[in-house]
Order: sequence, then C-alpha cells, then structure tokens
Amino acid sequence: MKSVSWDVDKAQENERKHYVTFDEAQTIFLDPLLVHVDDGEHSNDEDRYFAMGESVRRRLVAVIYTVRDGNAWIISARIPAARERRRYMKGDRIHDAPLEEDPTAHLDWSKARRGALFEARGPITVTIEPVIAEFYRDEAAVNDALRMLICEGRAGKWSRDKRELPHDWR
Repeated sequence: MKSVSWDVDKAQENERKHYVTFDEAQTIFLDPLLVHVDDGEHSNDEDRYFAMGESVRRRLVAVIYTVRDGNAWIISARIPAARERRRYMKGDRIHDAPLEEDPTAHLDWSKARRGALFEARGPITVTIEPVIAEFYRDEAAVNDALRMLICEGRAGKWSRDKRELPHDWR
C-alpha cells in the first residue's frame, strides 16, 4: 500500500464504538504476519477486504478496508473476537465448534494470504543524546516510547492532520 486514508468523521465514530483509532489501525499494514482476505459478501460497489494484524501498540486489530487509487481506505477497525484471533494464528485450520458468533464466518479463509501487503524495511541506527538516553534502559524501551508517540499522532512529521504513514516507513 502506498498510503492509508479514511474519513475523519467515520474514524471518530469508530473510536467511540470500537475503542480503536484509525491512526492505530493503519499500522497493522506494517505487520509482516498480516492476514487479509477478500470480503465479497459486503462488497456492492467496490472490492472490500478484511485484514488482521498487530498494531504498533502490540494489539491485534481487525480492519475492513477497500483500495482506492492504489491506497488503502479504512472503513472500520476493531479488536477481533476470540475465533478471529485464532484465525490470525492458524489461518483456515480452525475446525472447532463455534462457541460464539464469528463475524468473519462468511469469508473464504482458504484464500487468505499472509504478509502479502508487507513491504519490509530494515532497522536503522540512530544516535540518542546522552541526557535522553538516561531515561531509557534499552533499545526496547526507546521503541516502546516511539510507538506510543506514533499512536498518539505526535511523532515527528506524522500528525493527526496527516492521515498516512510516512513514505520512509516502507
């Protein structure tokens, strides 16, 4: 995906209803284990897809999206149900009796693809000023702090007004 976009009003409604921001939801497209499948049943005018992946907040997030002009357009985002979480882990190999409603039961999971949208970018090295380094015990602590800023829309050139990931994330 070149970028990820959405309707601002729909994003606010989604956060109130599902407790997932579209800012966080867009980060699942960075997950190398992202699973996505066509959602033909809910597609009348355009192709729709269901994707599930780990966000930068390290939460599993389910996203309904379409593709417009080569860019992902988020329609909805939520925390997946237990059966959906198991699908993320095992794909179509879940054959247990339904214990709960499965909102994705209509999808053909045998055609799901893992990682097809992921564009890898290697790690980078940065220099942290000594006074800043005193606040972080290790690399993981720095990355956790940066993830938090990204999710809050306060990271560098990525703000809540700019609705796409920076191009250098690819």
